[in-house]
Amino acid sequence: MTMQDASPESGTLQRLAACCGLETGYTDGCGVQRVASDDVVLATLRALGVEVETPADVLTALETRVRDAWDTVLAPVTVAWDGHLSFDVRVMAAESSGSVRCVLTLEQGEVREWVERLDGVPTIETASVGGRACAAKRVSVPAGVPLGYHELRVELGARTGEGLVIAAPSLAFAGEPGGVGVFVPLYALHSTRSWGIGDVTDMEHVVGWLGSTGARSVSTLPLLATDYSGTPCDPSPYRPISRLFWNELFVDPTRLPEFTASDAARRLVGSEQFQRRVARLQGTRLIDYPGALALKREALMLLAEAVTSRPGARADALSAWEREHPLAQAYASFRAERENSAAHPPTLAPPRDPRVAYRYHLYTQWVTEQQ
Repeated sequence: MTMQDASPESGTLQRLAACCGLETGYTDGCGVQRVASDDVVLATLRALGVEVETPADVLTALETRVRDAWDTVLAPVTVAWDGHLSFDVRVMAAESSGSVRCVLTLEQGEVREWVERLDGVPTIETASVGGRACAAKRVSVPAGVPLGYHELRVELGARTGEGLVIAAPSLAFAGEPGGVGVFVPLYALHSTRSWGIGDVTDMEHVVGWLGSTGARSVSTLPLLATDYSGTPCDPSPYRPISRLFWNELFVDPTRLPEFTASDAARRLVGSEQFQRRVARLQGTRLIDYPGALALKREALMLLAEAVTSRPGARADALSAWEREHPLAQAYASFRAERENSAAHPPTLAPPRDPRVAYRYHLYTQWVTEQQ
């Protein structure tokens, strides 16, 4: 069936789409109303398993959906906002003056049972379906229900219905109203002092400034460990290599205690060649993730060596953290083995010794957690 064929039946088609839970239009960000064509609606309905090939099929499918809906005594899900529960019972004319038995099983295990006279509750809708007079009766529960997920069962003579009751708060936060929250991806906060990508120091500066303006919250994208060695590079924060550990790309090496004590790290960062690479990263239109990590890794490798090669308070603290975090040990081993595997040739040249790579990944998790 084409759009031209369906046009005379568009009203019926829209009703069928609504019965199937299909939204056929929306208002875009520019305020323009976008409406799906009949062809698109039909194709989507077919994808949902609705058999519609001719205009007659649309009407038949709609009649079937309406009949099935009215044959369903109780909706599969009812929301009780702030614990105020009311639900609709669909009845036939002969049942509208009878009684319905209700059983509500709360999430905590408590069971509430009662019988409701249907001629004593309001009728909110009536319909003639297949020659039968039908009505929807609204039952309200005087006693509130606690927040949570509960089970409701109704018995209407030989017919029964079961559904989920979700008791939810109308406000998720009941504190002081109002206020401004800001979403800022950390990678986009790069400044003249950072190395081509935003870091935790940049975020700290922005958060401080926002706080001075009265903002109440700041959110950002996930900062999880990510592998940038693929070709092409996939920097998505929603495809991390681990959801348990941090991405050291956002560390500020210059704020770490060992940076001040490491002549090698300070010479590297202050060198003309290093600063030229920083300038190149800062001047690119798009963020060069592998390039930024390669630069940061050079400095962090020197800092990791400075801590692990000499005894001292920082080395003792890292060793204690390692003992307390066996999963971090497993993660560092995994990353080190992966980088030195022929099956995963990295863009970044890793150290030949897996032990050095292990110390790097362990150290960077430690300092990222600190910052």
